[in-house]
Amino acid sequence: MAQWATLPATLLGAGVAKGTSPLMEARKDHHELVRETRRHTYDVTSEWRKTRRDLYAGFLAVLTEHRNELRHLRARNTIL
Repeated sequence: MAQWATLPATLLGAGVAKGTSPLMEARKDHHELVRETRRHTYDVTSEWRKTRRDLYAGFLAVLTEHRNELRHLRARNTIL
C-alpha cells in the first residue's frame, strides 16, 4: 500500500511544481517592473533636483553680482 502512495504523491508534487512555476515567474516579472518604475521615478526626481539646484545657483550668482554692483555705486556716490 505504501508503494502506491508514493506515485500519487510524486504526481501531486510534480503538478504543484508545474503550477507554481509560472506564478513565480509572473511574480518575479512584477517585482522587476516595480523596481524599474521606482528607478525611473528616482532618476526623474534626481534630474528635477539637479535642475532646481542649478537654477537656484544661477539665481544666487546674479543676486550676488547685483548686490556687489549696488555696493560699488553706493561707495562712489558717498565719495563724490
